Amino acid sequence: TADLPRLRSDARASLFTRASDRVIYFAPNVGAETLPGLTTKAGQPLDRNPLRDVRVRQALSLAINRPALIEQVMEGFAAPATQLVPEGFFGFDPGIPAPAFDVARARALLAEAGWPEGFGMTVACTTDRYVNDAAICQAAGQMWARIGLTMKVEAYPSNVFFGRARAGQSEFPMVLVGWGSSSTGDSSGALTGLLHSVDAGRGYGAYTLGAYASRDVAQRSEQATTTMDPTARLTLMQGAMRAAIEDGAIIPLHTQMTAVATRKGLVCAPRADEWTMAMQARPAN
Repeated sequence: TADLPRLRSDARASLFTRASDRVIYFAPNVGAETLPGLTTKAGQPLDRNPLRDVRVRQALSLAINRPALIEQVMEGFAAPATQLVPEGFFGFDPGIPAPAFDVARARALLAEAGWPEGFGMTVACTTDRYVNDAAICQAAGQMWARIGLTMKVEAYPSNVFFGRARAGQSEFPMVLVGWGSSSTGDSSGALTGLLHSVDAGRGYGAYTLGAYASRDVAQRSEQATTTMDPTARLTLMQGAMRAAIEDGAIIPLHTQMTAVATRKGLVCAPRADEWTMAMQARPAN
Protein backbone atom coordinates (compact mmCIF):
# COMPACT_ATOMS: atom_id res chain seq x y z
CA THR A 1 0.00 0.00 0.00
CA ALA A 2 2.93 2.35 0.54
CA ASP A 3 3.59 2.35 -3.24
CA LEU A 4 0.13 3.52 -4.25
CA PRO A 5 0.52 7.29 -3.74
CA ARG A 6 3.74 7.25 -5.78
CA LEU A 7 2.10 5.32 -8.61
CA ARG A 8 -0.93 7.62 -8.64
CA SER A 9 1.27 10.68 -8.98
CA ASP A 10 3.63 9.21 -11.58
CA ALA A 11 2.82 10.72 -14.99
CA ARG A 12 4.32 7.65 -16.68
CA ALA A 13 1.91 5.18 -15.03
CA SER A 14 -1.78 4.37 -14.81
CA LEU A 15 -3.20 2.72 -11.70
CA PHE A 16 -6.35 0.58 -11.66
CA THR A 17 -7.93 -0.64 -8.43
CA ARG A 18 -10.97 -2.56 -7.24
CA ALA A 19 -12.18 -4.55 -4.24
CA SER A 20 -10.97 -8.14 -4.27
CA ASP A 21 -12.82 -11.23 -3.09
CA ARG A 22 -10.55 -11.72 -0.06
CA VAL A 23 -11.94 -10.93 3.37
CA ILE A 24 -9.41 -10.55 6.19
CA TYR A 25 -10.56 -11.77 9.58
CA PHE A 26 -9.50 -13.06 12.99
CA ALA A 27 -10.33 -16.63 13.97
CA PRO A 28 -10.57 -17.20 17.74
CA ASN A 29 -9.67 -20.70 18.94
CA VAL A 30 -12.82 -21.93 20.67
CA GLY A 31 -12.02 -25.64 20.55
CA ALA A 32 -9.20 -26.07 23.03
CA GLU A 33 -9.90 -26.09 26.77
CA THR A 34 -6.49 -24.54 27.45
CA LEU A 35 -3.77 -23.04 25.26
CA PRO A 36 -0.20 -21.91 25.96
CA GLY A 37 -0.97 -18.49 24.51
CA LEU A 38 -3.72 -17.78 27.06
CA THR A 39 -2.44 -16.58 30.43
CA THR A 40 -3.24 -14.53 33.46
CA LYS A 41 -2.19 -10.88 33.46
CA ALA A 42 0.94 -12.03 35.29
CA GLY A 43 1.79 -14.54 32.58
CA GLN A 44 0.68 -17.73 34.35
CA PRO A 45 -1.21 -20.40 32.31
CA LEU A 46 -5.00 -20.21 32.42
CA ASP A 47 -6.97 -23.30 33.38
CA ARG A 48 -9.77 -22.38 30.96
CA ASN A 49 -10.14 -20.74 27.58
CA PRO A 50 -11.89 -17.32 27.75
CA LEU A 51 -12.51 -17.38 24.00
CA ARG A 52 -15.06 -20.17 24.41
CA ASP A 53 -17.41 -17.53 25.87
CA VAL A 54 -19.29 -15.65 23.15
CA ARG A 55 -19.24 -12.50 25.28
CA VAL A 56 -15.45 -12.46 25.18
CA ARG A 57 -15.47 -12.90 21.41
CA GLN A 58 -17.98 -10.08 21.05
CA ALA A 59 -15.84 -7.88 23.30
CA LEU A 60 -12.79 -8.48 21.13
CA SER A 61 -14.74 -7.48 18.03
CA LEU A 62 -16.11 -4.33 19.69
CA ALA A 63 -12.60 -3.30 20.70
CA ILE A 64 -11.35 -3.12 17.10
CA ASN A 65 -11.50 0.29 15.46
CA ARG A 66 -11.93 -0.87 11.87
CA PRO A 67 -12.05 2.59 10.26
CA ALA A 68 -8.71 3.36 11.93
CA LEU A 69 -7.25 0.06 10.70
CA ILE A 70 -8.35 0.81 7.15
CA GLU A 71 -7.17 4.41 7.22
CA GLN A 72 -3.89 4.08 9.12
CA VAL A 73 -2.66 0.53 8.50
CA MET A 74 -4.17 -0.12 5.07
CA GLU A 75 -3.74 3.54 4.03
CA GLY A 76 -7.36 3.59 2.88
CA PHE A 77 -6.80 0.68 0.52
CA ALA A 78 -9.45 -1.68 1.93
CA ALA A 79 -13.23 -1.89 2.26
CA PRO A 80 -15.12 -2.64 5.49
CA ALA A 81 -16.28 -6.25 5.89
CA THR A 82 -19.27 -7.55 7.81
CA GLN A 83 -19.01 -11.23 6.84
CA LEU A 84 -16.89 -13.72 4.92
CA VAL A 85 -18.06 -12.79 1.43
CA PRO A 86 -17.96 -9.28 -0.07
CA GLU A 87 -21.03 -7.54 -1.40
CA GLY A 88 -21.90 -8.80 -4.88
CA PHE A 89 -21.27 -12.46 -4.12
CA PHE A 90 -24.24 -14.81 -3.85
CA GLY A 91 -25.01 -15.43 -0.19
CA PHE A 92 -23.99 -11.96 0.97
CA ASP A 93 -26.42 -10.74 3.63
CA PRO A 94 -26.92 -6.94 3.52
CA GLY A 95 -28.77 -7.17 6.83
CA ILE A 96 -25.66 -8.07 8.84
CA PRO A 97 -24.71 -4.79 10.53
CA ALA A 98 -21.27 -3.24 10.33
CA PRO A 99 -19.26 -4.20 13.43
CA ALA A 100 -19.37 -1.47 16.03
CA PHE A 101 -16.42 0.11 17.83
CA ASP A 102 -17.32 0.43 21.49
CA VAL A 103 -14.53 0.15 24.06
CA ALA A 104 -16.83 0.70 27.05
CA ARG A 105 -19.20 -2.06 25.95
CA ALA A 106 -16.24 -4.35 25.26
CA ARG A 107 -14.93 -3.88 28.81
CA ALA A 108 -18.42 -4.45 30.21
CA LEU A 109 -18.76 -7.73 28.31
CA LEU A 110 -15.37 -8.92 29.57
CA ALA A 111 -16.43 -8.16 33.13
CA GLU A 112 -19.78 -9.90 32.58
CA ALA A 113 -17.93 -12.97 31.33
CA GLY A 114 -15.78 -13.05 34.47
CA TRP A 115 -12.68 -11.25 33.19
CA PRO A 116 -12.96 -7.71 34.61
CA GLU A 117 -9.17 -7.32 34.69
CA GLY A 118 -8.64 -9.04 31.32
CA PHE A 119 -6.14 -11.79 30.60
CA GLY A 120 -3.09 -12.47 28.47
CA MET A 121 -3.45 -13.57 24.83
CA THR A 122 -1.16 -14.33 21.90
CA VAL A 123 -2.31 -13.39 18.42
CA ALA A 124 -0.47 -14.97 15.49
CA CYS A 125 -0.24 -13.96 11.85
CA THR A 126 1.80 -14.33 8.69
CA THR A 127 4.44 -11.93 7.45
CA ASP A 128 4.04 -12.63 3.73
CA ARG A 129 0.53 -13.83 2.93
CA TYR A 130 -1.90 -10.89 3.15
CA VAL A 131 -1.52 -7.15 2.58
CA ASN A 132 0.07 -5.62 5.71
CA ASP A 133 -0.69 -8.79 7.68
CA ALA A 134 1.86 -8.30 10.47
CA ALA A 135 0.99 -4.60 10.80
CA ILE A 136 -2.70 -5.46 11.18
CA CYS A 137 -1.87 -7.87 13.99
CA GLN A 138 0.24 -5.30 15.77
CA ALA A 139 -2.51 -2.67 15.54
CA ALA A 140 -5.21 -5.06 16.74
CA GLY A 141 -2.99 -6.13 19.61
CA GLN A 142 -2.72 -2.51 20.73
CA MET A 143 -6.49 -2.10 20.51
CA TRP A 144 -7.10 -5.21 22.61
CA ALA A 145 -4.59 -3.97 25.16
CA ARG A 146 -6.86 -0.96 25.70
CA ILE A 147 -9.63 -3.18 27.09
CA GLY A 148 -7.29 -4.84 29.57
CA LEU A 149 -5.65 -7.68 27.67
CA THR A 150 -1.93 -8.29 27.95
CA MET A 151 -1.04 -8.90 24.33
CA LYS A 152 1.71 -10.80 22.58
CA VAL A 153 1.97 -10.69 18.78
CA GLU A 154 3.78 -13.45 16.90
CA ALA A 155 4.42 -13.17 13.15
CA TYR A 156 5.73 -16.05 11.03
CA PRO A 157 6.45 -16.85 7.39
CA SER A 158 3.48 -18.64 5.83
CA ASN A 159 5.18 -22.04 5.69
CA VAL A 160 5.72 -21.91 9.46
CA PHE A 161 2.40 -20.30 10.37
CA PHE A 162 0.14 -22.71 8.51
CA GLY A 163 2.04 -25.67 9.91
CA ARG A 164 1.05 -24.54 13.40
CA ALA A 165 -2.42 -23.15 12.63
CA ARG A 166 -4.13 -26.27 11.33
CA ALA A 167 -7.87 -26.89 11.21
CA GLY A 168 -9.00 -28.24 14.57
CA GLN A 169 -5.43 -28.35 15.88
CA SER A 170 -4.27 -24.74 15.96
CA GLU A 171 -1.64 -23.94 18.57
CA PHE A 172 -2.69 -20.29 18.73
CA PRO A 173 -5.57 -18.63 20.63
CA MET A 174 -6.16 -16.11 17.83
CA VAL A 175 -4.99 -16.01 14.21
CA LEU A 176 -5.27 -13.50 11.38
CA VAL A 177 -6.17 -15.09 8.05
CA GLY A 178 -8.07 -14.34 4.85
CA TRP A 179 -10.63 -16.02 2.61
CA GLY A 180 -11.40 -15.54 -1.07
CA SER A 181 -14.66 -16.66 -2.73
CA SER A 182 -14.02 -16.32 -6.46
CA SER A 183 -13.58 -20.07 -6.90
CA THR A 184 -17.25 -20.65 -5.99
CA GLY A 185 -18.74 -17.21 -6.63
CA ASP A 186 -20.80 -17.50 -3.47
CA SER A 187 -20.53 -18.10 0.27
CA SER A 188 -20.65 -21.91 0.08
CA GLY A 189 -16.89 -22.31 0.34
CA ALA A 190 -16.70 -20.15 3.44
CA LEU A 191 -19.68 -21.84 5.06
CA THR A 192 -18.55 -25.41 4.50
CA GLY A 193 -14.81 -24.81 4.58
CA LEU A 194 -14.23 -22.57 7.57
CA LEU A 195 -17.49 -22.10 9.49
CA HIS A 196 -18.56 -25.76 9.46
CA SER A 197 -17.29 -27.98 12.26
CA VAL A 198 -14.22 -30.04 11.33
CA ASP A 199 -15.39 -33.27 9.66
CA ALA A 200 -12.52 -34.56 7.52
CA GLY A 201 -14.37 -37.73 6.56
CA ARG A 202 -17.14 -35.74 4.87
CA GLY A 203 -14.90 -32.96 3.60
CA TYR A 204 -16.16 -30.20 5.88
CA GLY A 205 -14.25 -27.71 7.99
CA ALA A 206 -10.91 -28.03 6.21
CA TYR A 207 -10.07 -24.40 7.07
CA THR A 208 -11.87 -24.05 10.41
CA LEU A 209 -8.72 -22.91 12.20
CA GLY A 210 -10.55 -21.90 15.37
CA ALA A 211 -12.29 -25.29 15.75
CA TYR A 212 -15.67 -23.55 15.70
CA ALA A 213 -18.65 -25.89 15.80
CA SER A 214 -22.36 -25.08 15.60
CA ARG A 215 -24.99 -27.65 14.67
CA ASP A 216 -27.27 -24.89 13.38
CA VAL A 217 -24.61 -23.35 11.13
CA ALA A 218 -23.45 -26.78 9.92
CA GLN A 219 -26.95 -27.95 9.04
CA ARG A 220 -27.87 -24.79 7.15
CA SER A 221 -24.55 -24.85 5.29
CA GLU A 222 -25.02 -28.46 4.22
CA GLN A 223 -28.59 -27.83 3.11
CA ALA A 224 -27.49 -24.80 1.10
CA THR A 225 -25.02 -26.86 -0.94
CA THR A 226 -27.73 -29.35 -1.98
CA THR A 227 -30.63 -26.94 -2.51
CA MET A 228 -31.32 -26.08 -6.14
CA ASP A 229 -33.97 -23.39 -5.67
CA PRO A 230 -32.01 -20.10 -5.64
CA THR A 231 -34.34 -18.31 -3.23
CA ALA A 232 -34.23 -21.12 -0.67
CA ARG A 233 -30.49 -21.48 -1.18
CA LEU A 234 -29.93 -17.77 -0.55
CA THR A 235 -32.03 -17.88 2.62
CA LEU A 236 -30.03 -20.83 3.96
CA MET A 237 -26.69 -19.21 3.15
CA GLN A 238 -27.61 -15.88 4.68
CA GLY A 239 -29.04 -17.56 7.77
CA ALA A 240 -25.92 -19.66 8.30
CA MET A 241 -23.60 -16.68 7.85
CA ARG A 242 -25.63 -14.45 10.15
CA ALA A 243 -25.75 -17.10 12.87
CA ALA A 244 -21.98 -17.61 12.70
CA ILE A 245 -21.22 -13.89 12.80
CA GLU A 246 -23.57 -13.31 15.72
CA ASP A 247 -21.87 -16.19 17.54
CA GLY A 248 -18.45 -14.65 17.02
CA ALA A 249 -17.16 -17.60 15.00
CA ILE A 250 -14.88 -15.15 13.24
CA ILE A 251 -14.12 -11.45 13.64
CA PRO A 252 -14.33 -9.82 10.18
CA LEU A 253 -12.06 -6.86 9.50
CA HIS A 254 -11.99 -5.74 5.87
CA THR A 255 -11.93 -6.78 2.25
CA GLN A 256 -8.58 -6.43 0.53
CA MET A 257 -8.32 -4.25 -2.53
CA THR A 258 -6.34 -5.26 -5.57
CA ALA A 259 -4.32 -2.98 -7.83
CA VAL A 260 -2.66 -3.15 -11.23
CA ALA A 261 -0.29 -0.51 -12.55
CA THR A 262 0.64 -0.12 -16.21
CA ARG A 263 2.63 2.33 -18.27
CA LYS A 264 0.53 5.11 -19.77
CA GLY A 265 -1.42 4.00 -22.79
CA LEU A 266 -2.37 0.58 -21.42
CA VAL A 267 -5.47 -0.55 -19.55
CA CYS A 268 -5.57 -3.63 -17.32
CA ALA A 269 -8.67 -4.11 -15.20
CA PRO A 270 -7.93 -5.78 -11.84
CA ARG A 271 -9.63 -9.06 -11.07
CA ALA A 272 -11.56 -9.90 -7.90
CA ASP A 273 -9.52 -13.10 -7.50
CA GLU A 274 -6.30 -11.01 -7.36
CA TRP A 275 -4.75 -12.70 -10.39
CA THR A 276 -2.79 -10.51 -12.79
CA MET A 277 -3.09 -11.85 -16.33
CA ALA A 278 -1.03 -10.29 -19.09
CA MET A 279 -3.49 -11.21 -21.84
CA GLN A 280 -6.08 -8.96 -20.23
CA ALA A 281 -3.98 -5.83 -20.77
CA ARG A 282 -4.95 -3.80 -23.85
CA PRO A 283 -4.22 -0.43 -25.46
CA ALA A 284 -6.18 2.41 -23.91
CA ASN A 285 -7.55 3.53 -27.29
